[in-house]
Amino acid sequence: MSDCRHDQLVLIRPPETRLRCVRCHLTITPAELEQGYCPECYETTGRQVDEFERLQNPTDARVRYRCERCGITIECGANAGQCGV
Repeated sequence: MSDCRHDQLVLIRPPETRLRCVRCHLTITPAELEQGYCPECYETTGRQVDEFERLQNPTDARVRYRCERCGITIECGANAGQCGV
């Protein structure tokens, strides 16, 4: 067992929302969607497909932290006191 007190915690951000092309199913982030249309469809067919479905992040109430001293990941549940390594 580590003698680290885990007093330097950094929040691990959840993954951002992603978009999926309804035609080719390419999954990308909104930031990666530079032109407003699917780059994969445009490259393969020359068509500018701009129909995407928004993929929801899991509605997980867990929060994750990483200790800067020892590198361990600590996961906490929605209710106080539900933390584990």
